[in-house]
Amino acid sequence: MSLSYPNWWRKNFLLVELFIALLATAGLLLWCVRGSGLQELEKLVHGNRGQIYGTLASICGSLLGFVIATLSVVLGFNTSRRLDVLRKSTYYKQLWSVFTSAIRVLAFTTCAWLLALFVDRDSSPNLFILVLCFGATFLAVLRLGRAVWVLERIVEILTAPGAGLSVESSEPAQADAVSGSGPPSSQAEEIQ
Repeated sequence: MSLSYPNWWRKNFLLVELFIALLATAGLLLWCVRGSGLQELEKLVHGNRGQIYGTLASICGSLLGFVIATLSVVLGFNTSRRLDVLRKSTYYKQLWSVFTSAIRVLAFTTCAWLLALFVDRDSSPNLFILVLCFGATFLAVLRLGRAVWVLERIVEILTAPGAGLSVESSEPAQADAVSGSGPPSSQAEEIQ
C-alpha cells in the first residue's frame, strides 16, 4: 500500500519543510518570550555553553561532511544505466536540490553554533542567537532526513534485481521515490 501526497507537496516539499522549521522556531521563541522557555533554556545551557555549542557545531560540521560525501557518491553513480530513468524524469533536478539544500543548511547551522560560542555567554545571554541556532538545527534535521531518504532510494535502485528497466513502466515510481516527493513505500515493488 502506498501513500499519495498532494501535488503541492510534491512540487514544494523543500519549502514545506522550511515552513515547518520556521513554525517550530516561532513556537520556541514564543515559549521563551511568553512562557518559561527562557528560564528552562538558561538552566539547560548555564555553565555548559562552550561544551554544548562546541559539540553541536562539531556534529553539524560532521553531518555536513557526510552530505557532501554522499553527493560525491551519487555523482559517481550518475552515469549508471540504472539511473537512466531518473535522469530522464522531471524529478532529476530535485535530486540535486535536496543535496545542495542540505549542504547549505548544515553549513549555516554549523556557522550559527560557532557564532553562538563567541556571542552567547553566561555573563550576557543572547536569546536571539540561541533561538536562531535551534531553528537552524530544526531545519538541518529535516534536510538531513530528506537527504538520507533520497540516498536510500538511490541505493535501492542501484541494487535492485533486474538490470532491464524500462522508462515507460517505471519512471513515475522511481522518479517520485528518488526525488523525495513521493511516498516512502517499498522501492522494490515500485521498480519491478
